Amino acid sequence: MSFLQYEDSDEVVLWMNTVGPYHNRQETYPYFSLPFCAGPKKAISHYHETLGEGLLGVELEYSGLRMQFKEDIEKTVFCSMVLYEEHVEALKHAIKNYYWYQMYIDDLPIWGLVGEYVKTNEGEVFKLFTHKKFEIGFNGKHIIDVNLTTDDKKEIVVGQTIEYTYEVASVIVKTNLTA
Repeated sequence: MSFLQYEDSDEVVLWMNTVGPYHNRQETYPYFSLPFCAGPKKAISHYHETLGEGLLGVELEYSGLRMQFKEDIEKTVFCSMVLYEEHVEALKHAIKNYYWYQMYIDDLPIWGLVGEYVKTNEGEVFKLFTHKKFEIGFNGKHIIDVNLTTDDKKEIVVGQTIEYTYEVASVIVKTNLTA
């Protein structure tokens, strides 16, 4: 639980951190080094680097996704992009090597896999998770947990247009914790 307090409809910021192979957690790259795209919102009302971020050398990048405290957002397309050969190769490498990414909301870490790799008798199939559903748990004026579910697996193919989507569900969490 963070010590930040929110009023209804206050901005909630999703920060993108790193992406890298699950089996080598020391090997990390900036989130946007893969062909992901940021949402349309270009500016935030605040950013304060925490002491922990400074000590760890964390370089958070703004996601560009609009989120408001206690407000649900239905499934929304936030960007689309055509996959070129270099995009497909980068994504295949990331998926085959079980890349996962880290994000933060209110200093709470969130992890997700880039995609899914399946080896069949016909060959290899690479699917990219294109949808992120955030369940943001709150109690009073505090965000106390965040859950990420990824979905909408799309097979990656050169020339294909990928639409990235997200949704937000606010969930009341009953707890005896107080700040």
